[in-house]
Amino acid sequence: LYHKKSFSQAFEDIYIEQRKTIKTMLEYADKVFTYIFILEMLLKWVAYGFQTYFTNAWCWLDFLIVDVCML
Repeated sequence: LYHKKSFSQAFEDIYIEQRKTIKTMLEYADKVFTYIFILEMLLKWVAYGFQTYFTNAWCWLDFLIVDVCML
């Protein structure tokens, strides 16, 4: 899933303001992927428990990616 978000960001270029349709699609895709990441993180919190979630390095990575996406 992470590579799909990166793939959508790869389409952005310096002329994106001139391409309104592509810009709108990329903004929508960015929001959709961000919400999917948030949902994944919340489901893992429920499955693992809050304290156990942060003992796994991959879960920390998910948490940091979600935080950066929400900026």
